[in-house]
Amino acid sequence: MPKDKKRKIKDKKRKIWIAVQVWRGIPVKVKGFRKRAAGAKQARLWREDMNPDYDEAGVFEIRI
Repeated sequence: MPKDKKRKIKDKKRKIWIAVQVWRGIPVKVKGFRKRAAGAKQARLWREDMNPDYDEAGVFEIRI
């Protein structure tokens, strides 16, 4: 297997996605996911019960 392909596989394993829920400026929940889509789904679920004027949810990439 070429080194470039091994590096890509290794990089995928070292990347996680973090979903953060913020209520009134205070981070109250943090969850980690291996796939961005799962983190985005969680953020959407949180937004259903949030006040869009004061609260927020987001997904961020973290390399470990």
